[in-house]
Amino acid sequence: MSSAIPTPAQRTAWLQRAAALDRPLRAQVFAPTALVQPVEDASAWQGWRMQRCGDPGELPGLRLASGEAVHLDLGEHRVGQIELELASAGKPPDSPLRLRLRLSELPGEAAEADQPYTGVLSHAWYQDEVVTIDELPCTLRFPRRLAGRWLSLVVVAAGVGWDAVVRAVRFHAVTSATHQLPPPPTGLTPPQAEIDRVCLRTLRDCMQTVFEDGPKRDRRLWTGDLRLQLLANGVSFKSTALAERSLCLLAAFTRASDGAFPACCFERPEPHAAADIIADYCLALPAILRELLRQGGDRELVRGLAPLARHQIALALAWLGDDGVVVPPAGWWTFIDWKEGLDRQAPLHGVLCWALDAWLGLASTLGLDAGDDAATLARLRTAGHTAFCRTQPPSWAAAAWLVLGGVVTGAEARRLLLAVLDDPASVRPGGPYLMHHAVHALYLVGERDRAMTLIEAYWGGMVERGADVFWEIYDPDEPRRSPYGDFRMNSACHAWSCTPSWFLRDPAAASRAS
Repeated sequence: MSSAIPTPAQRTAWLQRAAALDRPLRAQVFAPTALVQPVEDASAWQGWRMQRCGDPGELPGLRLASGEAVHLDLGEHRVGQIELELASAGKPPDSPLRLRLRLSELPGEAAEADQPYTGVLSHAWYQDEVVTIDELPCTLRFPRRLAGRWLSLVVVAAGVGWDAVVRAVRFHAVTSATHQLPPPPTGLTPPQAEIDRVCLRTLRDCMQTVFEDGPKRDRRLWTGDLRLQLLANGVSFKSTALAERSLCLLAAFTRASDGAFPACCFERPEPHAAADIIADYCLALPAILRELLRQGGDRELVRGLAPLARHQIALALAWLGDDGVVVPPAGWWTFIDWKEGLDRQAPLHGVLCWALDAWLGLASTLGLDAGDDAATLARLRTAGHTAFCRTQPPSWAAAAWLVLGGVVTGAEARRLLLAVLDDPASVRPGGPYLMHHAVHALYLVGERDRAMTLIEAYWGGMVERGADVFWEIYDPDEPRRSPYGDFRMNSACHAWSCTPSWFLRDPAAASRAS
């Protein structure tokens, strides 16, 4: 196994390849489309909606005294930098201007910005800045990259006898994709076309110098998100260069002690490793490589990474118990889904079978020797069927991954999956990441109509609740749910939520397991 662990020379080569694939971002300047005001509304998502209260023509020359604020609609979710032109009105300024600006992704985030923070992540992620301006008039372009739709400007303090004046607001939006979205395919219903647009807007805003998970938080390259972004990218923006750059960065930080593929890495101030290793994310590598090849990615790069992909399976085979079933490894994070109390054993076994199937397909495409891996997969599927399929699985996660991994197939798979999805006692997904896999499993058992109904109910439900990009966490029965202890810390533009475009644009591809 140790021979598959990357050497220092390989790591350096991947970093150099990633650097060579770096490209300037595409920038476009946008102006606010409306003046708005947060309005408390029990019927709105998270209890708040934005109400239009003025036209953008009212903004130039808008006068704000100490304590006054203006809220601006950027028209849709954007990622980039804020530029302000400011002046004063009244007496000549006899003190600095202190201004607070905030960019929010959701109305509730903007409306409750001053409420005490109760989360477990650092609230430094808040897109909330206070600046002191000594000289007016001036033009300021704030260096920090922000993400959101709703821009709030609050005059913390002006002076005695003079007010702040907002002459202009510009937002310099950036992406490595194009700002203009690819048109939806023909044949979609209007709701489906809108879901597709929101998916691609989500993907566009997460396509920066790498495939980020979320441009507000936590702005990192994650293996699990990369796999799902790659699917949607292949039917839309088709940026294989960004995928290859992202993949090279991750590979360079493979764990030296055992060769585990990293769950994520940091890109700045220079590329460096993160501490996270996630069992099911490691096993995604064979599928990532296979999909990259399908999209015309560099064959030699994929060939060079193939031993590392097989090594992830070798690591996972060491997790098998005496009954031939995976036991989630101690000291590793097994993610599967943001759902409290979820039993992850059956899903992880399905993930291993799915990964091994993807590896066999990759090896066949590349002409590599797969040894007795086909026989190993058959044994894993038999053991998983004995352990998990003689009774109804307790969760959507277990059912979906047992289908995706080929542990249960044919008519039996269809019956099992539908029974779980129709059972109100089954543990449902906690977010879009797992919901994607439930939809995919429905495609595999031939239930395309049921899959489309689920897309329209779940992702369409976000659209109905005001989403113009898709969220990291969505539970229609629990609007303020957050794995971080505070809904304001949730990412409301999150990469793993963009995959309905893959189903809508290439349903034939969605009928493949990996």
